[in-house]
Amino acid sequence: MRRWIALVAAAVLAPALVTTPATAAPRTAPDPVKAVKHQFRPGHGVRITDSGHASLGKQRAIFRGKGVLQFGGSGVVAADLTERVTTQPPPKDGVAVFSQRDIIVNGKGYTSGGVYADRLPEGKTWVRSNFATIGSGGTEQYVNVFDPDILRLLTREANRTASGAGGFQYRGATTGAELYKASRILRGQPGGGADGEERTKIKWRLQLDGRGLPSRLVTESSTEFFGQGAMKLTVDTRYTGWGSKVAITAPPADQVADFKDLDSELEPETPLNILVEGAKND
Repeated sequence: MRRWIALVAAAVLAPALVTTPATAAPRTAPDPVKAVKHQFRPGHGVRITDSGHASLGKQRAIFRGKGVLQFGGSGVVAADLTERVTTQPPPKDGVAVFSQRDIIVNGKGYTSGGVYADRLPEGKTWVRSNFATIGSGGTEQYVNVFDPDILRLLTREANRTASGAGGFQYRGATTGAELYKASRILRGQPGGGADGEERTKIKWRLQLDGRGLPSRLVTESSTEFFGQGAMKLTVDTRYTGWGSKVAITAPPADQVADFKDLDSELEPETPLNILVEGAKND
């Protein structure tokens, strides 16, 4: 899915969307864009947890992730994310369970475990990429609630209802093309607006707390995947600890290898590869 794709240069998963009893929305509600921007203070951040699944044909990958994001003056500047993925049915050969940790800081990405675990030189536990982006600010989430343009798009036109604890719930549907058109951040990223992502259809539900800050985001997306059918991704992300002090640092330099130091003879097997190969054999 999204992190695997970025790491291996491949192409472009949380229960189904649930409903809560709707009540009449108050005339006024906190502005979520202003509320989130107010959190953009250096040295502070937010904790996230993800769960969900992806499917392609009869193949399925189930994941759980967690981590912390660090803010700067204009948004997310660093991330420390851990994820565990299980593929079903398990492959006849290869790994069925993947565990991976990613640190992104100062424009560089560091990965431990996961798809590169068997390719690192002796004594090294991390591989470094000299270019990395935070993406959607989560392990697999498609929609970036830390992007003011996207958050404005979602909450401006969506159906809004009041919910418990003084918060609000928004729900709606969009496409990858609409997100790309709205977001200056997406348009500024290499590969942003890729053809497959533009055709992605997304149903979403966003829960805000009484301050207007995101507390939960559930998305269901579907993308036609290179003639192999629709890749379906369902993700449930929770946001807690807004404003916590956060200081993310790079791993120790003596434990880090560059991509050029990896065993190039080995093709990294990822959950995405397993889904694609399984779909071909359906």
